[in-house]
Amino acid sequence: MASTGVVKLWQESHGFAAMADGTTVYISKKEIGGGILRVGREVSFDVEVVEGHNGKVKGVNVSGDGVLPAGERLPEAEMEEQKRLLKEAREVDAAERKKELDAVWSQVLGMRPSNQAALLRKLSHELGAQTITAQQLQERKDKEKKEKEKKRKQEELLAKQAKEKAAKEKAKQRKQEERLEKERKEREQREKRADPTDPKNTKKYTKADFYSFYGKEDGEKVWVIAGALLERERAAKEAETEAQRKSAEKKARREAAAAAAAEADKEDEDDSGEAVEKKKKKKKKKKKKAAADAPPVLEQE
Repeated sequence: MASTGVVKLWQESHGFAAMADGTTVYISKKEIGGGILRVGREVSFDVEVVEGHNGKVKGVNVSGDGVLPAGERLPEAEMEEQKRLLKEAREVDAAERKKELDAVWSQVLGMRPSNQAALLRKLSHELGAQTITAQQLQERKDKEKKEKEKKRKQEELLAKQAKEKAAKEKAKQRKQEERLEKERKEREQREKRADPTDPKNTKKYTKADFYSFYGKEDGEKVWVIAGALLERERAAKEAETEAQRKSAEKKARREAAAAAAAEADKEDEDDSGEAVEKKKKKKKKKKKKAAADAPPVLEQE
């Protein structure tokens, strides 16, 4: 009884179809008369078991919509799709083969050399790979060991560098904080403030003087109060300075405006004087012209 399946892959000389139960069927090019299989289309075939291939099956007497006869060409879009699927299948096949070989290595690496050669010959035959000698196996062991050691040393070096960098940054920050604290203390030692408990006294004292007179605890409190008053005085002075600056700017703008107005009035006066002179000259020209145009006066004999 004929079986059916959907074409999953086509290469140059063979392809594969998947049956409804998940069985993968190998189909040779000669079974379709030299044509090709169309991926995604359905085909009918008779199933035969391939001897010596662990129960794998192949399809014979293949026919159906998924078969393109020899001499005919696939549409361009379908051909590009088949190329894409073939590329993906090859990548998957390579990944599976690598996975199988890695499994072989993990199985073989822990064995005694006397048992390794026989097992490798058997597995390499099943996987379609070349026979691996015990020397090649040892070389691979040594290579993997060197790579692991190299990776370990590199990680240790990076961790050490990161630790040293963090320590340097921390030490730099600590030194900066110590420097700022030292400067603050020195500034406090040099700074003098008026005693807020004696407003009439204009003399100013250092922090040490406050400590000496009031004691450390009370002296610190009075020192803080004196600092607050000092800040208030500074703020008042800054506000006064700012008000004076704004007043000076306002006065300067008024003076500039007055000067500009005076300059404009002067220009207007100059213009009016020039206009009078022009009128006089024009009047003189009219008189001369009238005299020239008048008829001559005849003398009586």
